[in-house]
Amino acid sequence: MFRFLMSGVRTNFFMAQIEKNQLKSLRKKIIEHKQSKAHQIAQTIIDKSNKHSMPQVIDQMNQAQLDSTKAVFRSAYFIAQNDRPYSDHFGLLELQKLNGVDIGVGLHSRYSTV
Repeated sequence: MFRFLMSGVRTNFFMAQIEKNQLKSLRKKIIEHKQSKAHQIAQTIIDKSNKHSMPQVIDQMNQAQLDSTKAVFRSAYFIAQNDRPYSDHFGLLELQKLNGVDIGVGLHSRYSTV
């Protein structure tokens, strides 16, 4: 009986040694991977994706559209303020487009701006 108990202790000891060696090997592989170029590139990609998150990109797109809408409405306000007919609106937008102002694609007719 004593021999049976001792064999169990040896087995547990050897299993613990094997497990210890496996963990040591696994830690070594993890450290090697962390220092590898592939890991560095993956980390760079993750950092870039966190900087340019989707809400920020959507806000930038919306801001560009808002800026073009503001330019169109400023033209309409100018026409109304100076008592000009709205038939001048399209010509004024064409002039702004030639001057390099981004006026977008909508709200160009005199009916849609009113």
